[in-house]
Amino acid sequence: MENYKIYTSPIVFDEFWYVLLGILKVKLGNEKNTIYNLIQKATKNVLSMEGLNIAVVDLDQKELLNVLEIMYKFKLRPRDAIIVKIMKKTKIKFIVSFDKDFDKVSGISRIY
Repeated sequence: MENYKIYTSPIVFDEFWYVLLGILKVKLGNEKNTIYNLIQKATKNVLSMEGLNIAVVDLDQKELLNVLEIMYKFKLRPRDAIIVKIMKKTKIKFIVSFDKDFDKVSGISRIY
């Protein structure tokens, strides 16, 4: 069996928090302290995953312009195009996601 490393990036946490915030606001209304505490707990749980690596990647001007090309070519939202660029730059070939938009991107396989 092949060994795999697990990576995430700060931009993925942006999306994770955004989705959680939306769900919790619907469920809990304006209970800001409770929402903050739940998001913090969920984040700590993810960060405590054994073997989790954080891919922090700087993108230069040319690479940022390439993100626009990825958006256009694969019809992706900006955040997803940035994730694709980070994956390509770090040679990550698999993504765990329910987002079918990643299926359109050559060189990346989605695991769900």
